[in-house]
Amino acid sequence: DDTTIMPRVLEAEYLLSSTGILTGGPSGTSNGMAMRANESVRGYVIYGPDVPLYIPGVYKARFRIAALNNAMTDEIARIEVVEGSKVLAGMGIKGTDFPKSSEYGDFYLQFKTEGKSDVQYRVYFEKGDGLWVDFIEVVR
Repeated sequence: DDTTIMPRVLEAEYLLSSTGILTGGPSGTSNGMAMRANESVRGYVIYGPDVPLYIPGVYKARFRIAALNNAMTDEIARIEVVEGSKVLAGMGIKGTDFPKSSEYGDFYLQFKTEGKSDVQYRVYFEKGDGLWVDFIEVVR
C-alpha cells in the first residue's frame, strides 16, 4: 500500500540550498516561507532530499515556482529529478513561461523509477531578477 508514502510535499525551506535565501514568498502571495534565488549568483536554489521512493513506477513532480520578471525570453532556471547520478527528467524554464511576474506557477516533470536509489529534486537558477521556490509535490 503506497498511500502512506504518497503524495509527498517537499517544502522548499526544509530542502538544501547552495545559493538560496530563506524568505517570504513574492508580495501578494499566501503566508509562508520560500527559498529565493540570489539574483547575482547562479546555482541550486534547492535540492534534496536524497530519499528513495521505494515503490517502482511512474511519478509526477510538481514544482511551484515564481519569477520576479516574466518578460525574460532566456532560460532563467532548470528543474530536474535525479536518481543517483542519472537525470530522470529535466526542463528549462524561461521568464515568459510564467503567467505573471511575482506569481507562482506550476511546472511538471514525469519520471520513472525502480524505487531503489536516492531521488533528488533540483531547481537551478541561471539568471534573472529573482526566483522563488515554494514546494515540490510528488505523486504516483
